[in-house]
Amino acid sequence: MSAAPTGTYHNERRTVYTALPNARVGMMPHRPRNLPSDAPAPNAVEANGEPIQRLDFCLGGLFCSHLWKLEAMSDQTCALVFGIDETASAVARTLLLSGYAVAIHQPAPPATLRRKMAFADAWYDGASMLDGVQARRADLSSDFLIGLGNRMFIPVLTHPFAEVIERWPWDVIIDARAPDERRRERIKSHAELTIALGPGPIARIDSDLVIETFGPDVGAIVRTGAARGPSPRDCQKSQNDARPVFALDSGLFTTGRMIGETVAVNEPLGAVGSTPVVSPAAGRILGLQRNARAVLTGATVAEIASKATTQVSGSGKTSQLIARGVAFAIEMEFAGWAPISFDGFR
Repeated sequence: MSAAPTGTYHNERRTVYTALPNARVGMMPHRPRNLPSDAPAPNAVEANGEPIQRLDFCLGGLFCSHLWKLEAMSDQTCALVFGIDETASAVARTLLLSGYAVAIHQPAPPATLRRKMAFADAWYDGASMLDGVQARRADLSSDFLIGLGNRMFIPVLTHPFAEVIERWPWDVIIDARAPDERRRERIKSHAELTIALGPGPIARIDSDLVIETFGPDVGAIVRTGAARGPSPRDCQKSQNDARPVFALDSGLFTTGRMIGETVAVNEPLGAVGSTPVVSPAAGRILGLQRNARAVLTGATVAEIASKATTQVSGSGKTSQLIARGVAFAIEMEFAGWAPISFDGFR
């Protein structure tokens, strides 16, 4: 690592800007940012004979000093996943197990119903498990750095979009938000590689790549254009797998039921204010809104699976296919593999 002007250090993966003491640190790949000319130069210290760079890192306006091993992080690809529903959670879990340093960004309270198939409860409860992997809400920068560095859990960031993007050198950003949660912003310029899931974003314009989430090629990589939307067959399959339960009034949804429980037709599931919410069919509770959450009239508060064999916990098969497609796309791009086209193949 060689010194550069204005307190800037370079390595082969990213540019790190530091100023001490009690200075903000901005770290972005391939996008240099100038520091004030009077910023003091970084100082190096040693611990157990190893050179360690002291960083004063700021995330969400919270300052904390750390002795941070830059070289340890420079060898890891850092990935940020937007969203915390079933698909986003499966992507984050798969990337963590594939050796990437992963964080989740979810700034608003999630309305995920299939909470046993996602990390959504971590936003409220502080931690959540999914197939042996834990996600923890990281309101403090120290929690974020620990999780990203040792990969023992996935940090869940609740800070505003701009702060999360600007305060760490993300190598990969994956927009895994549901279409109704996705803002029409282009993430393509925010990381070395950007990937969006499902219909809406356009590859090479909104993001570098798009991953198919519907149709016969779930998990396929789209390099130009948009992914296909749900077909009538996809919509019918979704309706057959689960019956939605709607709120008949606005107010606070209360329930004492649990996901996975068996219910009969017209059996109470909870209430919105004084208005009861009942099951429209016999089956198992697949999805359920959290207790004491405010809902609007017409909002979906539960899902009932009519088949006893329907999966109600853990990553679903479709989410796993999408997650594997994302992991493969990252590996292929960073390894420099040339894509193969079968257009015109005979």
